[in-house]
Amino acid sequence: MAAPAPVNTGATLSEAQFTALLSGVIQSLQSQTQAAPAPTPATATVGNFVACTARFDGKKNDADAVEAFIDNIVTYKECANVPDHIALRGMPMLLTGEAAVWWQGIKATVQTWDDAIKRLRNMFGAPRPAHWIFREIFAREQEDEHVDSFVLKIRAHFARLPYEVPEKMKIDIIYGLLSDSIRKCVPRENIDSIDCLLERARYVRHSVYNVNPLNADGVPDVQEHRFDQPSSKFSNGRYARRRGGARNGRL
Repeated sequence: MAAPAPVNTGATLSEAQFTALLSGVIQSLQSQTQAAPAPTPATATVGNFVACTARFDGKKNDADAVEAFIDNIVTYKECANVPDHIALRGMPMLLTGEAAVWWQGIKATVQTWDDAIKRLRNMFGAPRPAHWIFREIFAREQEDEHVDSFVLKIRAHFARLPYEVPEKMKIDIIYGLLSDSIRKCVPRENIDSIDCLLERARYVRHSVYNVNPLNADGVPDVQEHRFDQPSSKFSNGRYARRRGGARNGRL
């Protein structure tokens, strides 16, 4: 007995029906693509003083205590990326006792973060004359300290001055106090801002501690590369061992 012929149960579409179906699918995909929201670019995280542990009660009436407190909160503010307006609103979190009572009385008249720091210093600590602040700035050069921390402290000293220092002078002072290994790799004439100086200095530090092998003394064998030369060449066309700061691990 012969096997039965297979039965075709699939539906068939005419060319016109297939074209109409394909057109509908394409329109549906296009509408979904247009309706999808565009991805938003990532933004830097905005910090606050919630995790800051520095506190000041105003009882000591000691200029050194006030300066230590100010240095702590200014450093925290910059490291945690706290905007000025949020830092100003968070000031009551950092003050206790007499200092908190004082802040409640003057906060309505304080408009900026810099003004708040200036009033805090004038109220609880005797403002130091400019020549004393400059003595503190030039008292030491960068040694084993990380370049970001070192520059941050110098900028805090600048903020304590009774007058504004020109940006070019600030760069000259900071540059002159950096370690020899950084200054030899980063020419002063290529620096037009403190942020630019920090960026170049971080690059030098990264190159030394993460790229170059250690020499027999256990310190990085730095290749002398200046930013004013092409990236494929080194000073004098040769590899040179760094001296001075690199020998002592100063970057």
